[in-house]
Amino acid sequence: MPRTAQTTALILSVTPYRDNDMMVRVFTAEGGSFSAIAYRSRASRSRFPSGLDAITLVDAAFSATTPARITLTSATVKELFWNAKTDFSRTCAASLVCELLMKTHAHGAETARLFVHALVLLGQLDREGDRAVSPEAAALAAGVVVARDLAFLPGKVQCGRCSQMNEGGWLLQVDTGELTCTQHGRASGAVRLSTAEASLLDRVLCEGDKFPESGPDPAACKALLDRLQPFLERLVDGPLRSLGALLSSAP
Repeated sequence: MPRTAQTTALILSVTPYRDNDMMVRVFTAEGGSFSAIAYRSRASRSRFPSGLDAITLVDAAFSATTPARITLTSATVKELFWNAKTDFSRTCAASLVCELLMKTHAHGAETARLFVHALVLLGQLDREGDRAVSPEAAALAAGVVVARDLAFLPGKVQCGRCSQMNEGGWLLQVDTGELTCTQHGRASGAVRLSTAEASLLDRVLCEGDKFPESGPDPAACKALLDRLQPFLERLVDGPLRSLGALLSSAP
């Protein structure tokens, strides 16, 4: 990062630090995920007029004395995604978007793609009424888009060995993300997907995060998310608390 920079940033998490400061984790199209200290952010309203909250898009100014010491000098809110925080399931889905961005190690063009996808998903969760995408569909899209953009899933469902569509079920290798038909994959350490689940996965891979209206069936998305949880947690090398909370919530 240059010594000073102004850019649009998505705030992923906010943690109190010392008496008046905050430690902020952000994601930008240029720099990906990184932490910055917001000095006196709990006391100053001139540099942080709207405060600092997670799942918020801001116009931010940063300064860096060293690559490891970055300061958030000011932030003005552009989008609060208020409706995405109005109920437990939507908050879990929005939090999963942020958690995935926080834990993935994206570089170069990957960061710009993930930044755009995250804003589209949060915007869809922020819709009101029938136009809102279900939390389950948004969460599934978030996980699949991240896995695809980091080259852990193909752009379309087909066997990685024979390049054919398969009618007898699919195997997703948890450690590599390779997707194969049941004839060409190893069953150990794999998530076995039915043809219907593979069809839903294919739809999400093709449509990405641009679902019309409410998107795919929420119950089907939640069931597939439950099946993909080991794969996604292996991808980020740790538990995804927001995904666990979403899966344990009542339908």
